[in-house]
Amino acid sequence: MTPGVRRQEIEGLLRQLKPDLPTLVVGDFNEGDGGQAVGFVRHSGFTDALPEFDRKSSTWQGTYKGLHFSERADHVLYSPVLRCFDARVVPERASDHDPVIATIGSAVGKK
Repeated sequence: MTPGVRRQEIEGLLRQLKPDLPTLVVGDFNEGDGGQAVGFVRHSGFTDALPEFDRKSSTWQGTYKGLHFSERADHVLYSPVLRCFDARVVPERASDHDPVIATIGSAVGKK
């Protein structure tokens, strides 16, 4: 049920954006690279920065009843008028989420 709710939320947010403006959609999506909300944003023309540079690092981890869980719940998606030069996860154990850093600029002159 919640994956459908997440997709509905992101659909509502994307309807408010102006497609010709440089735009970032970032945050904790509570779903991995293949989630419905992330997929909808990608299908809308955005690129998920982290998989371009790192296809496996998790951004969230937790332990429940002695079992360790991890997921790529955090995403940095950018519109086609932008370009990503680097994206990575910074290991940080002070929180259950690790920071995701992306260097993004203009796609003008993109090679």
